[in-house]
Amino acid sequence: METHFSTPCSRRLGWLAVLVFLPVWLLAAGLAQAQAPAWQTAAALGSDKSSGGAASYSVVAMAPGAAGNVYLAGVFHGTVSFGGTTLISTNADPNNPDGFVAKWNLPTNSFVWVQRLAQTGTGTNPGSNFIFPTGVAFVGTSVYVAGVVNGGAQLGPLNLPASGGGNDAFVTRLTDAGNSGTFAWARRAAGGGADYGITLGVSLAVSGTSIYVAGGFRGTLGFGSTTLIGGANGSNDSKTFVAKLTDTGPTTAFAWALTEVVPAGSGGSNAIQSLAVRGNNVYVAGRFESPTARFGATTLSQAGTGSRTSDGFVAQLTDAGSTGSYTAAQRAGGGGRDGFRTLAVTGTGVYAAGDFDPAFPLTFGSTAVPTPANGSLLAKWNPTTGNFGWVQAAPGSRGTGNEADFGALAASGPALYLAGQVRASATDLDAVLFKYTDTGTGAALNWAARSGNSGDNYAEAVALSGGRVYAFVLSTSQSMTFGSLNVPNAYYQAANPRQGRGGFLATLTDPMLTATRPAQAGPPPAVYPNPAHGAATVRWPAGSAPAPLVLLDALGRAVRRYPAPTGTETTLDVRGLPAGLYVLRHGAGSQRLVVE
Repeated sequence: METHFSTPCSRRLGWLAVLVFLPVWLLAAGLAQAQAPAWQTAAALGSDKSSGGAASYSVVAMAPGAAGNVYLAGVFHGTVSFGGTTLISTNADPNNPDGFVAKWNLPTNSFVWVQRLAQTGTGTNPGSNFIFPTGVAFVGTSVYVAGVVNGGAQLGPLNLPASGGGNDAFVTRLTDAGNSGTFAWARRAAGGGADYGITLGVSLAVSGTSIYVAGGFRGTLGFGSTTLIGGANGSNDSKTFVAKLTDTGPTTAFAWALTEVVPAGSGGSNAIQSLAVRGNNVYVAGRFESPTARFGATTLSQAGTGSRTSDGFVAQLTDAGSTGSYTAAQRAGGGGRDGFRTLAVTGTGVYAAGDFDPAFPLTFGSTAVPTPANGSLLAKWNPTTGNFGWVQAAPGSRGTGNEADFGALAASGPALYLAGQVRASATDLDAVLFKYTDTGTGAALNWAARSGNSGDNYAEAVALSGGRVYAFVLSTSQSMTFGSLNVPNAYYQAANPRQGRGGFLATLTDPMLTATRPAQAGPPPAVYPNPAHGAATVRWPAGSAPAPLVLLDALGRAVRRYPAPTGTETTLDVRGLPAGLYVLRHGAGSQRLVVE
């Protein structure tokens, strides 16, 4: 559920925007102004392809599901095991991987099911084929995966034929039946050129039956009946794309697709690197190298003039069903290489974070920003006014060896969670999960939860569900430390310790995510057994008034409702519910219930 909050109209004036810098000593003090919640769970997953072993897999994207489940998408090569399922890649070359999508259950710390996205070795250059998922989303019982494919692909019983050439964007949907996932349909955007997202690949967002993909492309790219013309073939020049599909099952097709307008003959790499949706509004963020870029009626001009300089941008599109159009856009940056790489929306807030060159004065729209001490910045944008409300720098100073970086962003109401890393020593990096609160005139750093060991540790992704914060971390450490939890890295390479990167999924609970109702008066009812098998008993303390009960899944959806009992004890039927974490709400209070 979204929490809506308003931004005063006066915030549109540039001189009211605030840039907050945190002193360097805050890094040494633990990066936090309050005690961070303790890490509660941590589990080792696979490695990335730089491990150099005969086989490995890497998680590229994750999305929270219901009942304590998380959906993971990524790539693998060789022979790998996901719990009781073994997958063998088509091509053992780590540069030509197959993809996978998997369901992970947090209560059991194990895979529930996994499906392979296999490149078939067909197309214009079979030896160079690959399929690379870069986005995953979950709605109801549907799991959507998007990414880049070169050549043909086999997705369960579905055959995705090879196109005329280059790398194509693809989207597929799986149906989650609980203990299994099956492919329902797949579509690709094809053409004579290559479509790709700079750094992050194809971004994905889903709202109901509307599916949105975005990224960058060159050459000619076809989205059903719509053809977009991008950057020149054979060069590094690219343009952005945003496209919509409407999920109608096997007949699913692209509804519309858009790109920006750039000066004829101009070069540069333009790409959308992150995508979010709220209602019929679609939000994108990225970078552009072209001298200008026109999004709808808004033309953005780049501040830099050197070779391969870039500015960041954020933009809003309105989805009218069968058509889409840009309705607002704004630039951010200076004379260096700048750009946004992650985006999140919540309530009326649109938040974007990225990398900006601190060697140049920066402007965010009409707002001048003092030269930042660190190149990682978080900003709040108001698409109604077209202006940024505030800009926040990550802790530390670029070039001094103690800077922090923002890599991924998730938001809930005024709470903002950023995954990144901070310099732990001259040679090592620690993964960090930052929590900020939007105060209206800025962003206050509440806490930062560090994790790591010797080696390089990167927090690559963050997601929110059921009061929990999920973080995916890549580490070259021999073992990974999350507070009091220590998990060995099976992919650690003693002979080359900077290469054996292992993946870890860790969680913590932030009370602010579950504090959506007043605290209950008096002692809570007893719920047992917990975990429950088929049924659970609820017993109210003597003298208290029993209330109706609602059982919510990890996404806050009501899955069972029970009337207030006539006595102080009642039995809840939980048969037929997927195993996982639930919240039992009773009056103004609530507590967790695990169903097995």
